[in-house]
Amino acid sequence: MHIQLYRGLFKSKVLRELIFEQIHRLSGEYRDRGLEIYKWSDLAFCPQQLVLYNYVDQLKSTIKYFIENRYTLQCTILNEKKKNKTKFFKIEQSSPSSNSNNNNNNNNNNKKNNKNNKNNNRNGNPKFVIYYILYALKTSATHGNLDLIIYLLSQFYELPTTKQQKSEETKSITPKSIIKLEQKYLKSIFNKAAGKGYLNILKYLIETYGNHDVKITTKSMNCAASNGHLQVLKWMYQTRDSTATVCNHLGLDAAANNGKLETVQFLLEMKVIPNLAAEYAADKGHLDILISLDQFNHLPTTSVALDNAATRGHMEIVRFLHSRQAKCTTNAINYAAYNGHYQVVHFLLENRSEGCTQEAMDLSSMDGHLDIVKLLHERSDKGCSQSAVDLAAGNCHFHVVQFLIENRTEGCSVNALSNAIINGHLPMFQYLAEKTAFLKDEEAVERLYEIAKSHDKLEIVEFLKNNFTQLQSRN
Repeated sequence: MHIQLYRGLFKSKVLRELIFEQIHRLSGEYRDRGLEIYKWSDLAFCPQQLVLYNYVDQLKSTIKYFIENRYTLQCTILNEKKKNKTKFFKIEQSSPSSNSNNNNNNNNNNKKNNKNNKNNNRNGNPKFVIYYILYALKTSATHGNLDLIIYLLSQFYELPTTKQQKSEETKSITPKSIIKLEQKYLKSIFNKAAGKGYLNILKYLIETYGNHDVKITTKSMNCAASNGHLQVLKWMYQTRDSTATVCNHLGLDAAANNGKLETVQFLLEMKVIPNLAAEYAADKGHLDILISLDQFNHLPTTSVALDNAATRGHMEIVRFLHSRQAKCTTNAINYAAYNGHYQVVHFLLENRSEGCTQEAMDLSSMDGHLDIVKLLHERSDKGCSQSAVDLAAGNCHFHVVQFLIENRTEGCSVNALSNAIINGHLPMFQYLAEKTAFLKDEEAVERLYEIAKSHDKLEIVEFLKNNFTQLQSRN
């Protein structure tokens, strides 16, 4: 937008009020949805968001102010949100001379403030300016901003040291401790860049800060592998300091879980031994990865993979694992039935001997899978429990209730009628009242009447009053 037009809009009181009214409304909506709302004045003290929104000039000017300012910097973390690790910094100033003049008064209050100083030993501490830069660095690595990373790292050598600040409070911060902190975060930045696949950042860090203990590690390899950054992973294997540094099962398992076939194949060729790769692949439906694992004789010996595949309804994987003599348990049919995977249930009943339990029909009834209920009724001798009708009634699956009452002998409990009442399902309640003997019990009738009344199910209240004389005098 042209600057003159922009200024002209805000000179108009009416337009200005309309604009800020909309901003206020949108902010309220976003806040109600759980989104974070920032004021411009907040952003200067939130380095991650400055990087995220690409306010690079604002970030640089803030850092420049911190470094060039000859005052003691008091930096306090105001807030940390666990979800995205957002840091807010409040920077206050006090001159070195005023600090020294107040030393006597401070000494008198040492005992009183000792506890607070122990928990918040930040006065005159340039370490917290470093933290500001480091949080910006981590976000820059996550978003692949190499130019900003180069700038931020260069600022470590412009930070105030004990030679520049002679106050007692700053003596604990030495160039050595700054370097140690920098090294710690360089490793973190390296791993973040590896996880995001930013090869240019990795090369820069190795070439520039290799003597700062920045090196390729198993952890950084796993970060790259988990997200399928094969080019980065190959570079790491070529560049690593030692052949003992390799990706391990954590990287391979994560790559399998995320469906990164080429990465899985590469790691298998590099003789990495998986742990749960097959289980993850079966659960997520990655048949191609299971085939690759099979080629290297790494299919699982436990029942978890086939159980997972059946539960998720991955029919082709169920067939494949069955052909490789994989194990399974009754959970395979039970949870395939629960999730409505008819073909899987049919295949397992026809081709496997593990069978199922009553839970299969109970759970499929609960979710209204009548086709599976009928299949289990015909092909399995495990039957069901009274919970099958109770649960079907609770979810208004009248057709399932009718089938079970007509074709099974387990029956139901009085909970089936209670559930029909709570759902306001008069036809189902009338059907169950006719097909079961619960309403021959006067106490049961009284309880059901109270349930209907308390839930304002007037049709069922009237039905009960019209059919049971002991209720006709009720209001």
